[in-house]
Amino acid sequence: MTAQPVPDSETSGLPTSAAGTRLDPWLGAYAQRTHGMRASEIRALFAVANRPEVVSLAGGMPFLDGLPLDVLGQLAQRVVAERGLQALQYGSGQGDETLREQILDVMRLEGIEAHPDDVVVTTGSQQALDLVTRIFVDPGDVVVAEAPSYVGALGVFRAYQADVVHVPIDADGLVPDELESTLAALARAGRRVKLLYTVPNFHNPAGVSLSVERRPQILEIARRYGVLVLEDNPYGLLGFDGDPVPALRSLDDDGVLYLGSFSKTFAPGYRVGWVVAPHAVREKLVLASESAILCPSNASQLAISTYLSTFDWRGQVKSYRELYRERRDAMVSALGEHLPEASWNVPTGGFYVWVRLPEGLDAKDMLPRAVTARVAYVPGTAFYFDGQGADHVRLSFCYPTPERIREGVRRLATVVAGERELVELFGTSAAVPADAVQAPGPDVA
Repeated sequence: MTAQPVPDSETSGLPTSAAGTRLDPWLGAYAQRTHGMRASEIRALFAVANRPEVVSLAGGMPFLDGLPLDVLGQLAQRVVAERGLQALQYGSGQGDETLREQILDVMRLEGIEAHPDDVVVTTGSQQALDLVTRIFVDPGDVVVAEAPSYVGALGVFRAYQADVVHVPIDADGLVPDELESTLAALARAGRRVKLLYTVPNFHNPAGVSLSVERRPQILEIARRYGVLVLEDNPYGLLGFDGDPVPALRSLDDDGVLYLGSFSKTFAPGYRVGWVVAPHAVREKLVLASESAILCPSNASQLAISTYLSTFDWRGQVKSYRELYRERRDAMVSALGEHLPEASWNVPTGGFYVWVRLPEGLDAKDMLPRAVTARVAYVPGTAFYFDGQGADHVRLSFCYPTPERIREGVRRLATVVAGERELVELFGTSAAVPADAVQAPGPDVA
């Protein structure tokens, strides 16, 4: 069969708006919002980073070896054998009612009282982020987010052509005075702020938590300025010390949309998350979800529902907390031994340590050399809308064993030492320009 030439817009009959290039003849036909969607230059490096000889301190992947896979295999067989016709069929766009009732039990651990009708099951909490942004954000609207902030959320906001304005955080989370001054300035400028996006517990990437004292302050400020709070809470049950703190949603039913997920406390492969919303918002979320996917996977929902009803899931979460505490301790100890010239937080839960590099180093420029040295991390620039963060790296301790963590930090310290020598010889690296925020790959999320 003879290969056909790529159509030329002047001779093919395509409208001028569809004119493109030889690599993509439809380049001119894409919607405007796609122009900020670019592949990250670090993705190719992560293809190398996934090799077994590379210690990856990059991905937020839970340690699934801690799951009772034999028991889960039996549960999966049971679901298909006993409820296969339901599991393999279409389901409700809002999600399985039994699972929604069980989700209420999970959220009660953080003080949330809700009704099953308030819950919309989603394909991971990433879809919940997309749905909320789709129904609230018009191009040019403002989303206020912590600085730094979760890369996957920033990618969604960028895709819907929102303008993200960052508010600083400190060791106690989002700073109320900074939030107040930011919202006041935006109001004076006539900007429409639609959402306040926050990860209040064991923040991704910074590892800090919003203090109990600040939580009602943040909600009062948002209420006063008419801003809906989007509470993203995948790590809330993974604290290392004490019981979970009350969620923002537990303090305000009408002003907070709560996002939850089974990806970090159970298994991400099932892709089951949820959003809790006031009644009117919930109806729009269901309509938006149905237009995108018709319904979430019945098979995944029934598998998780069976797990929650027949297995000691609270005990499994407790086991995860102990396992991740051990890995956190290994990372903090290794940083103290091998990278004392850097600075970092000591998280009390979650998956991440946020490390400030010695002055003059650029985490993004350093990454290729780190991968060559067989260690990987995520540069801080991924977590800002405007290209900040080159002086930070996010290190994840959830997946590698303590021994691999210590070896990874040792390798990273060797790379940092080499970079410092280069800086002393040639000067500080140039500032990283602002660029499109990337959606995360699965091993960066």
